[in-house]
Amino acid sequence: MCGKPITDLPQDWNALADGDLGPLLQLWNDQRADLEQSGILDNFTQRLAREWSIETGQIEGVFDLDHGITATLIERGINADLIGLNQASKPPELIAAIIQDHVDVLDGLFQFIKGDRPLSKSYIHELHAALLRHPRSVSRPG
Repeated sequence: MCGKPITDLPQDWNALADGDLGPLLQLWNDQRADLEQSGILDNFTQRLAREWSIETGQIEGVFDLDHGITATLIERGINADLIGLNQASKPPELIAAIIQDHVDVLDGLFQFIKGDRPLSKSYIHELHAALLRHPRSVSRPG
């Protein structure tokens, strides 16, 4: 830990962007409307958010789910009933809540990316609090 507090980005943070991405952005914008209208984009982004959120918890050692349960949660949605009691060392309801917290934070990050929310010290604190909304360890009865 460096002990240095988090500070806001400089006012000209856009200058940090890579200018080579312009043509790719134009291609994406050309295709986006069709994907949004068909519902394909919304379905894709929801599944991707679930996948990233589950993988984050697994990488951080918050929970451990097998591949089949992970694939089911990505495909069908975050639902404690899909996890099962024997799948993890934590109650399925807690695992589902933690995964949903990660999804919520990811949604918040995309608010910044879309320009709906400025990046600030307080915003980072909000995201951090959302990530830690549910306790990461509990004692199971037994």
